[in-house]
Amino acid sequence: MNQEEIIKQLREPFDFKDIVWELQHIPQEDGWGRVVACLDARAIQKRLDDTVGTFGWKNVNSTDPGATPICGISIFNTESNEWVTKFDSEPILDRSRNSFKRAACIWGIGRYLHQVDDIEVEIEPNGESFVIKPSQFSRLEAEYRQDVAKIFSTISELDETLSNDSANQPSTALKLQAESDDVPNGTESEDAWPNASFDYKVRSCKPSGKNSQLLELIAQDGEILTAYVKTGEQAIEAGLFMQNVCMEKKVGNYGPYNLITSYGAA
Repeated sequence: MNQEEIIKQLREPFDFKDIVWELQHIPQEDGWGRVVACLDARAIQKRLDDTVGTFGWKNVNSTDPGATPICGISIFNTESNEWVTKFDSEPILDRSRNSFKRAACIWGIGRYLHQVDDIEVEIEPNGESFVIKPSQFSRLEAEYRQDVAKIFSTISELDETLSNDSANQPSTALKLQAESDDVPNGTESEDAWPNASFDYKVRSCKPSGKNSQLLELIAQDGEILTAYVKTGEQAIEAGLFMQNVCMEKKVGNYGPYNLITSYGAA
C-alpha cells in the first residue's frame, strides 16, 4: 500500500464490538446516564497490525522539552525508508492507555468518534458505580451504526465535491484573529467583533475527512450554523473572522449540509 492507502485504512470506522462506551454523566435519581463512544486499545493495535504489519509500527515513549513523559506511535514509511512518529502532546499521568489512544487519534485512528453523538441510556448500580443495562446495547449499536453511516457518507460526498471543485477554488491566505470568549445563550459581546465588515466568526472547528474541516459559525445577528470547508495550506482555527463567504446548500444521502466554496479573512 502507498501512503494515501495506509492513511485511508487507518481512518476507517471500527465495528461496534470494538467500541467501549464510557459513562460521562450520571444523574442521581432517574436511572439514566450519558455515554460516549471510545476505542479499546487492543482494537487500535489490531488496526495497526492489519494496516502496516506487526513489524511496521511501534509504541514510543519520550519526553517533551519540559521533561514530561509523552507517548507516541511510529509507523515505518517504506517510501522514504524511515520511521515517522506522531506524539500525543498531553503528558502521561498514569499507566492507563489513554495516551496511546490519543496518539492513535493523531494518526487518524478513531478520530471520527469525536463526531459520534453521546447517547442517553438506562443504567443500573454495580457496587459503588453504575453500568449500562444489557438491554441498552442493541439501541447503542443501532445509533452507532447510523452515526457512522452519516459521518462517512458526508465525508465521502464532501471529498468528491471538493476534489471536483479544487481546480476552481482559489487558495485563501488566512489571517487569524484572537479568539474571544463567548457569552452564554449563544450570543456574543459586540466588543468581540472587529470593526471591519465580516460575515461569520469561527466558534469551533474539527477535521472531517481527508481534505476538509467542519466549522461551527456565528453570524453578527447571533445565528449559529455549521458548514464544511476545504482545508487549504493552513487549517482554519477558532477565532477567525470570515468575510465575502460563498456558501452552497448541498443535499447528501443523509440530509442537507452547508459547503463554503470561497471566503476571505476579515
